[in-house]
Amino acid sequence: MPIISVTRFKPRSLLQLPSFAFHASRAIDQIRRAEGWIDGAVKRDADHAFWTMTVWKDEESMLAYVSGGAHGAAMPRLADMAVEASVVRWSTDSPVLPAWSEAVKRMRTAGRPSRLRRPGPDHVALAYPNASEVFGMRL
Repeated sequence: MPIISVTRFKPRSLLQLPSFAFHASRAIDQIRRAEGWIDGAVKRDADHAFWTMTVWKDEESMLAYVSGGAHGAAMPRLADMAVEASVVRWSTDSPVLPAWSEAVKRMRTAGRPSRLRRPGPDHVALAYPNASEVFGMRL
Protein backbone atom coordinates (compact mmCIF):
# COMPACT_ATOMS: atom_id res chain seq x y z
CA MET A 1 0.00 0.00 0.00
CA PRO A 2 1.41 3.44 -0.90
CA ILE A 3 2.76 5.68 1.86
CA ILE A 4 2.70 9.49 1.94
CA SER A 5 5.50 11.14 3.91
CA VAL A 6 5.51 14.85 4.73
CA THR A 7 8.32 16.71 6.50
CA ARG A 8 8.73 20.29 7.68
CA PHE A 9 12.08 21.87 8.59
CA LYS A 10 12.73 25.42 9.78
CA PRO A 11 16.41 26.34 10.23
CA ARG A 12 17.62 27.99 13.44
CA SER A 13 18.83 30.95 11.40
CA LEU A 14 19.42 31.98 7.82
CA LEU A 15 23.09 31.13 8.37
CA GLN A 16 22.03 27.45 8.31
CA LEU A 17 20.63 27.73 4.78
CA PRO A 18 23.84 26.94 2.83
CA SER A 19 24.40 23.74 4.80
CA PHE A 20 20.72 22.82 4.52
CA ALA A 21 20.76 23.47 0.75
CA PHE A 22 23.83 21.26 0.33
CA HIS A 23 22.25 18.33 2.18
CA ALA A 24 18.84 18.85 0.55
CA SER A 25 20.37 18.81 -2.93
CA ARG A 26 22.14 15.52 -2.21
CA ALA A 27 18.96 14.01 -0.72
CA ILE A 28 16.95 15.03 -3.80
CA ASP A 29 19.52 13.34 -6.05
CA GLN A 30 19.21 10.24 -3.88
CA ILE A 31 15.41 10.20 -3.92
CA ARG A 32 15.26 10.37 -7.71
CA ARG A 33 17.16 7.07 -7.80
CA ALA A 34 15.45 5.44 -4.81
CA GLU A 35 13.65 2.19 -5.36
CA GLY A 36 9.97 2.50 -4.50
CA TRP A 37 9.80 6.30 -4.83
CA ILE A 38 6.76 7.31 -6.89
CA ASP A 39 6.46 11.10 -6.75
CA GLY A 40 7.35 14.10 -4.65
CA ALA A 41 7.24 17.86 -4.20
CA VAL A 42 9.00 20.50 -2.13
CA LYS A 43 8.03 23.99 -1.04
CA ARG A 44 9.39 26.87 0.98
CA ASP A 45 7.14 29.11 3.02
CA ALA A 46 7.61 32.82 3.62
CA ASP A 47 8.82 32.04 7.16
CA HIS A 48 11.74 30.02 5.68
CA ALA A 49 10.21 26.67 6.59
CA PHE A 50 10.87 23.93 4.05
CA TRP A 51 8.41 21.13 3.31
CA THR A 52 8.75 17.85 1.46
CA MET A 53 5.93 15.56 0.39
CA THR A 54 6.69 12.16 -1.13
CA VAL A 55 4.76 9.08 -2.21
CA TRP A 56 6.34 5.64 -1.80
CA LYS A 57 5.39 2.20 -3.04
CA ASP A 58 5.49 0.92 0.54
CA GLU A 59 6.87 1.69 3.98
CA GLU A 60 9.94 -0.50 3.46
CA SER A 61 11.05 1.60 0.46
CA MET A 62 10.49 4.85 2.33
CA LEU A 63 12.43 3.69 5.40
CA ALA A 64 15.35 2.47 3.24
CA TYR A 65 15.62 5.96 1.74
CA VAL A 66 15.29 7.75 5.10
CA SER A 67 18.04 5.74 6.79
CA GLY A 68 20.49 5.42 3.91
CA GLY A 69 22.66 7.48 1.61
CA ALA A 70 22.73 11.26 1.68
CA HIS A 71 19.47 11.51 3.62
CA GLY A 72 20.72 9.19 6.35
CA ALA A 73 23.97 11.15 6.58
CA ALA A 74 22.10 14.47 6.94
CA MET A 75 19.67 13.31 9.63
CA PRO A 76 22.08 13.59 12.61
CA ARG A 77 22.61 17.29 11.75
CA LEU A 78 18.88 18.03 12.04
CA ALA A 79 18.95 18.33 15.84
CA ASP A 80 21.47 21.19 15.68
CA MET A 81 20.26 22.94 12.53
CA ALA A 82 16.51 23.21 13.15
CA VAL A 83 14.36 25.31 15.41
CA GLU A 84 11.31 23.37 14.21
CA ALA A 85 11.09 19.99 12.45
CA SER A 86 8.29 17.48 12.14
CA VAL A 87 7.07 14.52 10.13
CA VAL A 88 3.78 12.82 9.37
CA ARG A 89 3.14 9.66 7.38
CA TRP A 90 0.01 7.83 6.35
CA SER A 91 -1.10 4.94 4.16
CA THR A 92 -3.23 5.65 1.13
CA ASP A 93 -5.02 3.78 -1.62
CA SER A 94 -3.80 6.19 -4.29
CA PRO A 95 -0.17 6.77 -5.33
CA VAL A 96 -0.98 10.42 -6.12
CA LEU A 97 0.40 13.38 -4.17
CA PRO A 98 -2.32 15.05 -2.13
CA ALA A 99 -2.80 18.82 -2.11
CA TRP A 100 -0.47 20.81 0.14
CA SER A 101 -3.51 21.83 2.19
CA GLU A 102 -4.08 18.15 3.05
CA ALA A 103 -0.40 17.71 3.97
CA VAL A 104 -0.49 20.74 6.29
CA LYS A 105 -3.73 19.56 7.89
CA ARG A 106 -2.27 16.10 8.53
CA MET A 107 0.92 17.61 9.95
CA ARG A 108 -1.07 19.75 12.39
CA THR A 109 -3.36 16.90 13.50
CA ALA A 110 -1.10 13.83 13.41
CA GLY A 111 2.44 15.16 12.97
CA ARG A 112 5.32 14.21 15.24
CA PRO A 113 7.91 16.81 16.26
CA SER A 114 11.51 15.71 15.80
CA ARG A 115 14.00 15.75 18.67
CA LEU A 116 15.94 19.00 18.55
CA ARG A 117 18.69 20.35 20.80
CA ARG A 118 17.29 23.89 20.91
CA PRO A 119 13.67 23.84 19.74
CA GLY A 120 11.69 27.01 19.30
CA PRO A 121 8.58 27.82 21.35
CA ASP A 122 6.17 26.51 18.69
CA HIS A 123 8.03 23.27 17.98
CA VAL A 124 6.37 20.66 20.22
CA ALA A 125 2.82 21.93 19.68
CA LEU A 126 3.35 22.25 15.90
CA ALA A 127 1.94 25.74 16.40
CA TYR A 128 3.75 27.35 13.49
CA PRO A 129 1.96 30.17 11.69
CA ASN A 130 0.19 29.70 8.39
CA ALA A 131 2.73 30.91 5.88
CA SER A 132 2.24 31.61 2.22
CA GLU A 133 4.22 29.54 -0.24
CA VAL A 134 7.15 31.40 -1.77
CA PHE A 135 8.54 28.57 -3.86
CA GLY A 136 7.33 25.10 -4.78
CA MET A 137 8.24 22.43 -7.31
CA ARG A 138 7.81 18.78 -8.17
CA LEU A 139 10.82 16.53 -7.67
